[in-house]
Order: sequence, then C-alpha cells, then structure tokens
Amino acid sequence: MRTPNISTGPACEAEQTFTGLRAVVVGASPELALAFASRRMANDLPISIQGQTAPDVIDLPALLAGSQIAILADSTLACDIARQCTGLQHIIFLSQEARRGAEFEMLESLGIMPHTLGQPAPVTVEAIADAAIEQCRRIVSPTGG
Repeated sequence: MRTPNISTGPACEAEQTFTGLRAVVVGASPELALAFASRRMANDLPISIQGQTAPDVIDLPALLAGSQIAILADSTLACDIARQCTGLQHIIFLSQEARRGAEFEMLESLGIMPHTLGQPAPVTVEAIADAAIEQCRRIVSPTGG
C-alpha cells in the first residue's frame, strides 16, 4: 500500500528543493506517522510513510525502491537485503533494538551511511520525529537545513 508524501506541517519559506530525493519511514506506528506529518516543514525533504507497522524483511527492497533515505522505526536492514536496495544512501535507525542489530561497517562498505538519533535517545513520538527530520536535514544540506 503506497501512502502519499506527507505535506502537512508548519508553513515555511521554501529555501531548497529536493528534486529526485526521497525518504521513506518504514514500520511507523500510527502515532509516529502522525508525528512526522505534524512536525515536517514545507521545505523539508519529502517523506513517505510506509503503513505496515512490522513489514517482512524481504519486502524492504520494494518498500524502499526509489528512496535515498530509509528511516527504520523498529526494523534493521541486513546487508544481504541492503544490497538489493538500489539507490539507498542513508539509513536512520529510530530504535535501540534496530541499532544493536545493524551491521554498520558492512552497510558503509555497501555505500550506505547509517545514522542514529544520538544520546540520550528521544522517547516521545514527537521527539523521535523531530530528531529524524533534523537528521534528514543534515544529510541533504551541508548547513543542516
């Protein structure tokens, strides 16, 4: 099921465009999806929400097709699956469990840069969405968006 890009959020002067760039949130709860929708600004990178809260790992290449940034809520991305995700350049891990299971060095060897939300890890869905959106801004803009 495809979900349209999130376009809600506070109005903001458009400063940059993201032609061809796209991020996808995978495994978001309805609360987290709503937080992304309400926190994203108009000039942020387009972010799609994949609606299945616990996708099967073999479905990840299809879910991430055409995305440069994967935002993984509860899952990790095994290297054999990551190899199938053509065009993927960055992964943002939202959960502690996903970070622990990730093979950061192997992902980097595939040209995929893993990112975390930092310490202390945010705990509310709003704080998690804010941190992930800020991480996307840092990825796409040398000045942090």
